[in-house]
Amino acid sequence: MDGTTSLLNALSGQLEVVHRYERLLDQSLARQFNPLKYLGRNENAATEILRDLLDPNGSHGQQGSFLALYLQLLGIRLPPERARDARVRTQTTTQHGRLLDLTIDIPGAAYVGIENKIDAFEQESQIPDYADFIISKRVTVWHIVFLTPSGYLPEKIESDRRKSLLDSGNLVCHSYCENISEWLRGCAGICSAERVRLFLNDMANWAKNLERGGEMDLGKANLITELVSKDPAHVDAALAIMDNEKSLRALLIAPLMEAIIRKLESEFPPGDWKFGCEEPNRDLLANLRRGDADTNAGLFMNCLSWPAGCSVGIALQNKEDPIYGVFWPKWKQTDRAGHAKLISAKLTSLQGRPRGSDGIWPWSRPIPCLGGISQNPRHSQMIRAIYDGHRDELVSHYVGLFKALADSVSTALASTE
Repeated sequence: MDGTTSLLNALSGQLEVVHRYERLLDQSLARQFNPLKYLGRNENAATEILRDLLDPNGSHGQQGSFLALYLQLLGIRLPPERARDARVRTQTTTQHGRLLDLTIDIPGAAYVGIENKIDAFEQESQIPDYADFIISKRVTVWHIVFLTPSGYLPEKIESDRRKSLLDSGNLVCHSYCENISEWLRGCAGICSAERVRLFLNDMANWAKNLERGGEMDLGKANLITELVSKDPAHVDAALAIMDNEKSLRALLIAPLMEAIIRKLESEFPPGDWKFGCEEPNRDLLANLRRGDADTNAGLFMNCLSWPAGCSVGIALQNKEDPIYGVFWPKWKQTDRAGHAKLISAKLTSLQGRPRGSDGIWPWSRPIPCLGGISQNPRHSQMIRAIYDGHRDELVSHYVGLFKALADSVSTALASTE
């Protein structure tokens, strides 16, 4: 019996009762029917849909009601009839030649720019440039919305400028999973056109699933993960499913990350070291546990004697190789001189050249390979190693990276005092 057959047999008994009930529901409700699933993670198409829904003259026929509801999320309260004056556009050109995904211009009232990030990379200084563009409009009420699947903070911006924009409320981080899905359901609740209401609910479901990147029910993904953990012979079948199910991919990686954290906590005294990250949505383990494999997040630790905000860690990057290095996102607020000294020291005790510095990661490199095991957590080779008895080797490898980093940072900081 091959691994796929074995896994399916193990699953069938536990899922059959659930499937029977679901089939009865779907005969009358067609709960799984959602043409928007073919939209996938198409950023441009999603932007066009949002433009149409926000436009008072959009094809939905509901005039300014949808826009007024969205503006309430930003603390802008306008009656629907006032919102009808809004001009909603895509691809607005800024003074620096950038293209802002979506703009809402309400003459004499407010200006909102929305940067839609589903799969595309954030560009250097993108958000501050957009903020400067809107400021040049000389409007009293304005916002730049950074829209992502999970609502994470923009990174390609100096931390003091980001803090200023966040504190003023001018920079708003919205997520598809929560903010957009809830707004769409709110629109459905006030919509007078049945066919539009059905579309809004379908799109709300699409937005809700966008954060974890797959359509598989999280309960089923957890069940498959449990079966693979009990019997590694199922790993081939799980990997076949994983190709199209990112939630399963994340759950299969999570045990490795949990083991790394436990090992680190056992080797670094909790009275001297702190684990975790204060930055929102950067907790890698939390993201993996909820089925989110595509994330800019990591595992971090810092010595309590280091400057505030300075830590070492490993991070999974969207569409990039995973990295390890020094993470110091708040350096401008805490210790500018220490950050500069650390960069100048170049952590010379570490082998190889750093990937580069960007003010958030002053030193980082792609994670080196361990033998023939791929270090890219999105690759099946690494997951196969986890469940083929090589997990301890991988844990030791990652913990070794943390140790080397911690020693080097302590040495570099001491040498620059």
